Amino acid sequence: MVARFGTAPEAVLREWVALALFNKGVTLGELKRSEEAIAAYDDVVVRFGASEEAILKGLVKQARTMKGGANLSPTVSGNSPKRRKKRSKS
Repeated sequence: MVARFGTAPEAVLREWVALALFNKGVTLGELKRSEEAIAAYDDVVVRFGASEEAILKGLVKQARTMKGGANLSPTVSGNSPKRRKKRSKS
């Protein structure tokens, strides 16, 4: 995906590439390959950090958070990022 469409100008392809790179970072992090995970998140930030599209801004923000080592469990699937549900106080 990234090799083939990484420089595509079409918005939908840019979204898919950003999502693929973000998910690569998540997977590498789960495998305890931190340096490679950080590199994948860096790639998201470098490629899409100046983007104006909301979904790309969201993925860049999440990549920066994950790169920073925050203890979050990302819930990205499909073609758009999803937010974690807040637990109710009962």
